[in-house]
Amino acid sequence: MYWRWNAPFWKSLARIVTSLAVLGLLATLALVTWLVIERNRPVVLPAPSGPYAVGRVSYDWVDESRPETFAAAPGARRELMVWMWYPAAPAPGARPAAYLPGRWGEVRERDQGIWALLFQRQGSIHAHAIADAPLSPAQARYPVLIMSAGYGRLPTDYTVLAEDLASHGYVVTGIANTYSAPVVVFPDGRVVRRVPEATISESSPEAGQRTADGLVVVWAADVVSAMNQLERLNADAQGMFAGRLDLTRIGVFGHSFGGAATAQACLVDSRCKAGVDVDGTLYGDVVEAGVRQPFMFISSEPRSPAMEEQDRRSFSSSLAHGAYWITIRGCRHFNFTDSAVTFAPSLKVVGMLGRIDGQRGLKVTGDYVRAFFDEYLNAADTSLLDGASLDYPEVEFRSH
Repeated sequence: MYWRWNAPFWKSLARIVTSLAVLGLLATLALVTWLVIERNRPVVLPAPSGPYAVGRVSYDWVDESRPETFAAAPGARRELMVWMWYPAAPAPGARPAAYLPGRWGEVRERDQGIWALLFQRQGSIHAHAIADAPLSPAQARYPVLIMSAGYGRLPTDYTVLAEDLASHGYVVTGIANTYSAPVVVFPDGRVVRRVPEATISESSPEAGQRTADGLVVVWAADVVSAMNQLERLNADAQGMFAGRLDLTRIGVFGHSFGGAATAQACLVDSRCKAGVDVDGTLYGDVVEAGVRQPFMFISSEPRSPAMEEQDRRSFSSSLAHGAYWITIRGCRHFNFTDSAVTFAPSLKVVGMLGRIDGQRGLKVTGDYVRAFFDEYLNAADTSLLDGASLDYPEVEFRSH
């Protein structure tokens, strides 16, 4: 009697549950369809603003003087893939290279699995650099910038910034930190992924600090190794860059953990003439020792007062020439990467992309990075470093 009396209720409930399930399925299918469409929609990165066309080449560099402590096989030497963007004189009609070519893109997409739906497909991003284009003859020698990518990122994730700097006459060398980068693909087909020994521990703040202090030394050594390899490249009479790199004008910059590596590298090697830390917390000896070179911090908001005080305390007493602190209002941590102008909805949801227009944020970042290196590597007096600028109202500017 009880079940017969309540039959209409249970039938109604079943219809409601079924309807909700169908609606949920349709919503899921609609969401997946939207994600597939958007991540495959072609995106052309902002064009470089300088007078030069841009070329790009990659190198596989082995440092025979450094054992590879993260490799499983004994006796391995530290091996790095680097990407170089440079002022070029391409042949008429030359087409831009793939954003992340060949197996790099394939492996990175495959490793992301289902989460790849939340990011732009690598093959749908269109950059401007031309692979293996001849170096521009416009200058006898070009200043060099070494770029340390952020933790979990690749040098190509900073293509907008790298291409823009190259278009203004810099040779930009981006390092993929083997065993810490999400993936490294060597020319012989070897694929190296991140290993726990080359990561920053998340088990506790103390463990994170300890592992970061150790890893930043390795990354700084990678920057130093790149300087050494650039000397060999410059001396190679058969190479494109033979005698064309001005290694008396080396600047270093990096994002996030790469910014920490930048500061540490400038501490240990005086060939670094100026450095820029883009939104990176400091680790290693440099926290206490500081550096002697001109240095710039570019940060997102909000940045904790403790982090800013650490930066000022570490550098203000040791800088011989000057320090700059630039905060770009509306920027968050990944506004300094190409994710600012590509499909990355998850980064917006978690607050890692800010309210600033993505292209504007990258332009402001690039303009200040270039102005800083123009001043200290090229002896070009730039008013952008004199104080707050009406052309950049989103920038909070401080100097020492």
